[in-house]
Amino acid sequence: MIRQDDVLLNAMSELPFKEYGCALMDIAYHAIMFPTEREMESGLGYTFKRESFVSDCNKWVNSGALSLDLFVTWDRIAQDLGLPYRLVKEKGTHVLPVGRVLRDAELQIVQLYNPDTGKAHFVVMNKHDQVTYDSLGKSVTVAAYEENIAYIKDRRIFRRI
Repeated sequence: MIRQDDVLLNAMSELPFKEYGCALMDIAYHAIMFPTEREMESGLGYTFKRESFVSDCNKWVNSGALSLDLFVTWDRIAQDLGLPYRLVKEKGTHVLPVGRVLRDAELQIVQLYNPDTGKAHFVVMNKHDQVTYDSLGKSVTVAAYEENIAYIKDRRIFRRI
């Protein structure tokens, strides 16, 4: 999987992938790792290619599904990438609390907050709250999380459809 700080990717687009692409990359990661049943049967699924990804991002910006600072419309992008999961909303929000436990047939993207840097970073975690994908490789925030400095701020959970 490509990283949000990939030099070639960032040279191909004016979009600030390096600074703000973590949520977008996390959705793409899930689309690669969890294709639809039809895609699995055919051996196809979402494949990350820089050119097509930048083209998709431009389409999402033009449609309003992605802002110029890479704020994502979670379900729209997940659907366009072929991810057979949709965002869970509880009590009127998709920003779920820290204590929300992942259930069967669910995936999560977690927002970590690092008080040392004052920055937040989205990562993919498993049901045990272990990082399974960090779009920056081993970010400062993930390192701080592993040292019990950074903490989970909130969750975005997707349920299989």
